[in-house]
Amino acid sequence: MKVPGLLGFGIIGFNMKDCPNIPGVERGGSFFKGLRIEEVQEIWALRKRVEFSEKGADLYIISKDRVNFLPSMPVLGVSEENTAKQPIWKPRVDPVSGAVITSRWENKSQAVTIDPTKFVAFGGMRFTPGIDLADIPKTWKIKVLVPQEVSDGIEAAMRQQNEIAHDYTEGTGVEHSRVEEALRAVYFLSEKFVGNEVKGSGDIDVLSQRAESYLRIHGLMKPRDTVWKKVANYTRRAAAKDSMNRINPMISRVLARAAYLGAVERELVGVEVKDKARKVYDYLDGVRTVTRLQIVLARDILGRMCGFDGRVADIQVFRDSQPTATVKEGWEIGQVLKVVSETVLREVQPAPYLAPATIARFLLTGSAYHPSGAVTRLVEERLKVCNMENLLALPSADRSLRDRKTIPALEKIRYAFDVLKAVINDPETGDTKIF
Repeated sequence: MKVPGLLGFGIIGFNMKDCPNIPGVERGGSFFKGLRIEEVQEIWALRKRVEFSEKGADLYIISKDRVNFLPSMPVLGVSEENTAKQPIWKPRVDPVSGAVITSRWENKSQAVTIDPTKFVAFGGMRFTPGIDLADIPKTWKIKVLVPQEVSDGIEAAMRQQNEIAHDYTEGTGVEHSRVEEALRAVYFLSEKFVGNEVKGSGDIDVLSQRAESYLRIHGLMKPRDTVWKKVANYTRRAAAKDSMNRINPMISRVLARAAYLGAVERELVGVEVKDKARKVYDYLDGVRTVTRLQIVLARDILGRMCGFDGRVADIQVFRDSQPTATVKEGWEIGQVLKVVSETVLREVQPAPYLAPATIARFLLTGSAYHPSGAVTRLVEERLKVCNMENLLALPSADRSLRDRKTIPALEKIRYAFDVLKAVINDPETGDTKIF
């Protein structure tokens, strides 16, 4: 008796003749005929390596308490109007504190139901607006975007990425070494069964103890990472008796193969993480270089204009230490200060450079450097973060020049110059690598 409409192995009445010939498709399932399990394992591992970089996640999600991360945080090194067009891997920056915000991906376990009250979807190959997270198929590959705030700023973020890349680098990295040890351990287990060396309970007990020892040494007894969970689980089961308390070499070899493929997956994740960390590091390095050039340019303009650090002042009223300036002189100096504030220092985003740039801008032009009330409030918040809100009560250098008072103006400009000079000379801003 045939069951119409059902195709598959083990269905009563199914006849292979009922299956039409499809060009390019081999019938009978004999793709790996004559190959050992371990040889099939290598074929699948090769396929996994080839296909890994081409596969995105079915769904990308983010915790609801960080859902404002993407739309509200400016992209580091990018003008505000272009933020929405930037890729997710580019670091964001807190516009008030200058903290650099990097991100990482976590694979969501397929066995865990996603709580729609805690997460929101924002992309992926199967993403659709209004998708119900409580009804996601268990087979979907889901990645969680996890923002990480680096409060100390851009150099600290660079050190973070340098350390991540090092951990996944061949020959030196902790994570890379762990993968190599996992592959070696699983290969050892497989060979014991292939060589028919496991003959009794004593042999399986020794294997089990060695597997447990390996997992403990490499911190995998209770792993948090979903891929390592698979590797640890399959390794344990490969070195144990089956569900009927028997030594079953075939089952153990299959489980060892599953552990091996899990380790290969972790290897590929490591390559992806390492490459991303290097890309982020290079990006941060470029932003840092431009930021420091902006600070140095502003410092040098002020230094030449006023004659700081042994220079001869370019501006006569400062060169001659005149207590007052003409209206024309005050206006001309004010225009230079506005260029420094509005053009040179305006694009400075990350800590530890944002606070000195904000202090310098306020000393030079005050709230006049932007008439918008919203921007003025942002400047006030930045000054409060660095405990410099007392500046809000002081007139700027530009204001003093409008009143034709050159000495108070020069004092403000000198303060701004010293603040910019200090952050450039700070030895902590020179540490961008750990390894």
